[in-house]
Amino acid sequence: MTAWRLRPRLDLRWEDWGDRWSLYQGAAGETHLLDPIGAALLQGLQAAPSSLETILARLAAECAVAVDAPLRARVVALLRRFDELGLIEPVADPAA
Repeated sequence: MTAWRLRPRLDLRWEDWGDRWSLYQGAAGETHLLDPIGAALLQGLQAAPSSLETILARLAAECAVAVDAPLRARVVALLRRFDELGLIEPVADPAA
């Protein structure tokens, strides 16, 4: 099973704007604007590598949303996008 983690040695700076977050990626010199789901997803991965199921459960609890097909599709799309941006990478699931 695959898990995801933040790429090592990222210089990340977070700013909470209420309903939006900004994330500055120092090494790349890029700023990303995130909604609460995207921010919570990355912050969770900053704490520990996680599988899709663990990410979904954490987001449901933290953001008070249901784990349903739309959330699953959104999280899969976010994982794909964050991987393309070089923020995260797949790893072997430590719980497997």
